[in-house]
Amino acid sequence: MVHESIYTWTKAFTVFYVVMAIWFYYSGWKEKDFTRFAAASLALSTAMLVHYSAAPYVLCLALHFFVILVRTHERKWRELAWIVALNLCLLGTWFGWSMKTYGVDATFKSNTTVTDSAKYTGRPWLKVPANLVDTLLPRILYDARYTVGFQQNNPLGVIRDYAFTLYQQNLIFAMGVISGPIVLFLLIRNFLQKDITDKPFWCWLIGFSILMGIASFGGRAALGMANITLLPLIAIGLAFLASHVPVNKHLIQLLLIGLCFDFLFGIYLQTHIQSMENSPQSTIFSDYAMYPSGLKSPDTPDSLNHTAWVNWYEKHQLASSERALKQIASFHPANPIQATMWDDARKTLKSNIDDDALNWQGWYQRHGGSISYMGDLFQVDERGGWSVRVVLFISMFGIAIMFMRQRINTLFKPV
Repeated sequence: MVHESIYTWTKAFTVFYVVMAIWFYYSGWKEKDFTRFAAASLALSTAMLVHYSAAPYVLCLALHFFVILVRTHERKWRELAWIVALNLCLLGTWFGWSMKTYGVDATFKSNTTVTDSAKYTGRPWLKVPANLVDTLLPRILYDARYTVGFQQNNPLGVIRDYAFTLYQQNLIFAMGVISGPIVLFLLIRNFLQKDITDKPFWCWLIGFSILMGIASFGGRAALGMANITLLPLIAIGLAFLASHVPVNKHLIQLLLIGLCFDFLFGIYLQTHIQSMENSPQSTIFSDYAMYPSGLKSPDTPDSLNHTAWVNWYEKHQLASSERALKQIASFHPANPIQATMWDDARKTLKSNIDDDALNWQGWYQRHGGSISYMGDLFQVDERGGWSVRVVLFISMFGIAIMFMRQRINTLFKPV
């Protein structure tokens, strides 16, 4: 969930609206309150406007509404008409403008569910069960073929790639290395109890949302896809854990160990790797260089994987391209093939330099050829001293331990 809050997309907001919609819907169902039904539908429509990953939850609650509530609720058609009218007004603000501006096809067929499905060449009926298995069972722990891209010179980068994939794309471990399995255990135990409240509804919500969330993904996700459409379920799972923690001192201590592990490897390490930058003591990222085989970025003793290098290059696109353009000027092609590659390299670098004026209105040029993100504020300073990032994280870590200790002492205070 922390990753979703710092990445530049809108899924964290979608989670908020979907969870809020489920609460309004459930309470409206129990209290037979039309106002809450309307609020739930508006929250779902808002979630759809924020990100299409809310679609499985819209379909889930809509089917439950029609199958269960429409048959038993009084004034059903008038209420349904009001709900439809309200949501059409809200959804029309985006879909109406988009269809007028881009057309119907671009509005409804440009999302990844449609485009990835069109590109997928495998067997569609095997894709969903395969994605389901890989979302529940982390393939990186038993299939080395899918971890080839993790290879890099920096050992911390390797650990980060494993941890990031586990937390980001696995449905169970996205809730924590220890918290996730405990959530699964508590959920199964509660469902096996005969007196659980509204068991069919929660089975429907969880089961349908998982299946439709995975089915709505157009491609193959061999490393899992919990981060695509299942984030609301992850948030609900964590809330379920918080409200169902057993009164067991050893289990609470186990959860504390898991939280510390998740913090170190899921948050601290990720932030540390994201904020890494070249310094006088270490060169992690290198500029483009011209080789007989073409334009490449050479590895360094501390280099990360290629994806990390691409992210770094996009931050320093203008300055790095200008340095590389000067460097390849001394390259002397030995044959016509190398001459063609050299010319292509010059055009590529020149295009990257021109991109600043074309798409960024000269932002790179006005800021020394580079751009900065909020994560750059958490870099360790060049003197190797304590940074603001370290102080902040240690403070958060200490507060978490104090809170858990207080929780244990409250639960087991002698009478």
